[in-house]
Amino acid sequence: MPAKTSQIASWFAKMSTSWDADQERLPQMISSEDVAERQRLADLKQFRKYLVETGTVQCLVKMYKHSAKHEMRIDNPSLVTQFLAGYTDGNPDAEEIQTLQRENATLEEYNAVMESQVKDLQHQIARQKRRNLGRGIWRRLSPDSEADLSLDELFIRLCGNEVEPSTGEVLVDLLRPQTYKDIDLVTATRVSEEDFIAIVGDMESERHVSWLEELFARLQDSESGEAPYQRELMQAIIDSDLLPHDTFLLADAVELDENLVAFLEVVAAGRKDKGGKQFDTVISTFLTEPSEWASPCQGIWSASVFSSKVLCVGFGFSPAFLQVDCARK
Repeated sequence: MPAKTSQIASWFAKMSTSWDADQERLPQMISSEDVAERQRLADLKQFRKYLVETGTVQCLVKMYKHSAKHEMRIDNPSLVTQFLAGYTDGNPDAEEIQTLQRENATLEEYNAVMESQVKDLQHQIARQKRRNLGRGIWRRLSPDSEADLSLDELFIRLCGNEVEPSTGEVLVDLLRPQTYKDIDLVTATRVSEEDFIAIVGDMESERHVSWLEELFARLQDSESGEAPYQRELMQAIIDSDLLPHDTFLLADAVELDENLVAFLEVVAAGRKDKGGKQFDTVISTFLTEPSEWASPCQGIWSASVFSSKVLCVGFGFSPAFLQVDCARK
């Protein structure tokens, strides 16, 4: 029994000595802060290596040189983006980038050409629609497919020539625009279907086209052989209370639709490519809001030449042409 006790004590003594030796052989404990710092330094070393291998350091050095040489504002917020946009050194995709940039520039030019072509086609389509509208108006003004119409016939087909019973006169003739009052001239002056359609095709303003569409609708709704403005004008003449003795005052009391007057004057002036700029002058003058017209005292006049006479447009009185002698002008 004593022998066993001594063996156990000897075993415990050896065990204690071995434990101490093991403790001495273990590495020293490292704090979590030290571990994190070592990892940060290792990551930073790897990042620096990455910057060198990818050429980023070289890029940053060149950017610094560029800014020191060319950039006046160090605080320029777009400095980096501007430099990097044109930097290709060391980039393995630089050649592909340049190729794509050239292709992009080519496509942009092609896109601009295509957009221009689209606008031209849209313009041609719109013009063809206006020409079709003009053809429809002509066929209703000239249902018998006559080769041409005189200016006098055109006015009659639009405004009528009904004889007023109490006076026995065609009172609508008193409302004619100045260029349509010379019966011999407007009878001799003829408009062909081709020229009429071309005139309508040249009317590009949305306002003008809208009025032409309204005219076409009037022609469609009018009874066979009746002028689209005849009833309206005859009613206005009756409502003026000037019949039957004061008909000489009708021109001041009753006015033609300003759009109708402008259209008649444009047709009389002729096509844009034949008659110069009468089309633009007449249309822009007559198709103006009444509130925008100047007063008579301002003396604002615009002129165009028609049949060796000066046609002056006076603002303030009414949208009508006033014909004056060239010598007085």
